Amino acid sequence: YAVPPDNPFVAGITVAGNDMPARPEVWAYGLRNVWRFSFDAETGDLWAGDVGQNVWEEITVVRKGEHHGWNTREAFECFGSATCREEGLTPPVMSYGHGLGKSVTGGFVYRGQRLPELRGAYVFADFESGRVWALRAQGRVASQVVEVADTNLQISSFGVQPDGDLVLVSFNGSSNLWRLARAAAVEAPEPFPERLSDTGCFADGPSLSPAPGVVPYDLNVPFWSDGAVKRRWLALPDGQSLRPGALPTDAWQAPEGTVLIKHFDAVVGEASRKLETRLLVRRAERWQGYLYRWDDAGREATLRQGRHEETFEVGGGAWRWEFPSKNDCDTCHAEVAGGALGLRTVQLNRRVRYGETEFSQLEALARAGYVSLETPAEALPAWAVDDVRAGLDVDCAMCHRPGGSGNARIDLRAEVPLGDTRTCGVEPEQGDLGLGGRARIIAPGSPARSVLLQRMKRRGPGQMPPLATHQVDEASVARVEQWIADMEACP
Repeated sequence: YAVPPDNPFVAGITVAGNDMPARPEVWAYGLRNVWRFSFDAETGDLWAGDVGQNVWEEITVVRKGEHHGWNTREAFECFGSATCREEGLTPPVMSYGHGLGKSVTGGFVYRGQRLPELRGAYVFADFESGRVWALRAQGRVASQVVEVADTNLQISSFGVQPDGDLVLVSFNGSSNLWRLARAAAVEAPEPFPERLSDTGCFADGPSLSPAPGVVPYDLNVPFWSDGAVKRRWLALPDGQSLRPGALPTDAWQAPEGTVLIKHFDAVVGEASRKLETRLLVRRAERWQGYLYRWDDAGREATLRQGRHEETFEVGGGAWRWEFPSKNDCDTCHAEVAGGALGLRTVQLNRRVRYGETEFSQLEALARAGYVSLETPAEALPAWAVDDVRAGLDVDCAMCHRPGGSGNARIDLRAEVPLGDTRTCGVEPEQGDLGLGGRARIIAPGSPARSVLLQRMKRRGPGQMPPLATHQVDEASVARVEQWIADMEACP
């Protein structure tokens, strides 16, 4: 090949702020992970979706010789430090945070005829949230961004047909190719209740006494939630029941209208505070989450939108709590993982106590008509609370599985043999956290060289789990550390 003579660094000049001479092939730099780029058929502008690292996804117009900021800046903010330079850096046209999506899929400027209202707008999507937007810009500054679709698709790419119409490519759904179409005129759905007391889930909200037909349940291995104490209930439409998965580790199938309820309390000694109550509702197309934040008196909870963080005083100390966004709910309760993560035989098969009586939770649900069991509960497997593989499954496998949103190509489902998880003895793909060339995702006998463990032990960039947690799960870390230390070799 040959480098065009008008390339900005064809002479190998030194890039500002870097003593190394630039490669002559470079046309622009400071981009992190472009997915994908396209030229506007009319103006020739080069548009790119640039996948973010920790917080921001970017839409950028790329031009000759420009530095787009990575890794000094992520979108409009400094990356990894409180202050950083702005001079000589080209900002994106727009950015959006991980409350709306987590992996941008760049598209095209629409130049088709079928949807004239989109003509001239840059259409792009987010792989994780399934949202699709149309962006208009004045120069290189966004003047309007409109959400045109909210899907459950993992949109991985766009294409342009000969007539200029767009095709969306997805990894999931009933088809892999999709087109945008105007929504049919339909009545707006009734708004979801703004107050928890209006949902009908509780007969008495302050005491969390469930309404008739709302039954409690619990899990063998709960997801880590910064030490919050959790309670769970479920409700089914009249005459409907849950259907167990084909395997004990598979998610159960739930009829439309099923409601799962999870409540969070901050507890320090004798002191406690109601934090939030989440509802997960089974719609025709997918599960949908709703979050209610409790007032300071613990009398009422109100519906909240968007990710935000608060600090509460509990038992004389500070309790830092992050309320997730709708997209955060969708990220964990992904369709590829079954949506409702706790509804699995291995999670629900446990002994529970009600007053002085202990009984099988599965058998009780079956007797009440909530599920049909073809096998007695005592003959079915159950996860133990200290099972390392079960813990990794609960905290990680909703993303780290085939078709999941995790960047690393690993599979942390508990039923997958360790030798098939692509973790043991494998070099990390997403950075070694400063451990050096001997780092492995799991290094048998060496917790210090195991990136999986080190991510569990940190909070901040590179932490795992990545969402809504500011405290390390010390008990899980200790179990995984001992598990790795006792491992003599990979299978």
